[in-house]
Amino acid sequence: MSGDGVTRAGHNGATVILNGILAPPLLVLVMLVSSNPNIMGERTNGPWLNILGWTATVLMTAAAFFVTSL
Repeated sequence: MSGDGVTRAGHNGATVILNGILAPPLLVLVMLVSSNPNIMGERTNGPWLNILGWTATVLMTAAAFFVTSL
């Protein structure tokens, strides 16, 4: 228990690495699906959301490569 009475889970290194490896491909999948009008119909991402989403995907991918190369 921490000082505020909340039990916190320990940081498992394997879980952090697994999350870093799996997140970028999943973000790519989400971006491809959310911007595809055949799947989403008229509810596709707008241009700004696409820019923001792809930027986040690129940054997450770069961070994953950086962390796994350490």
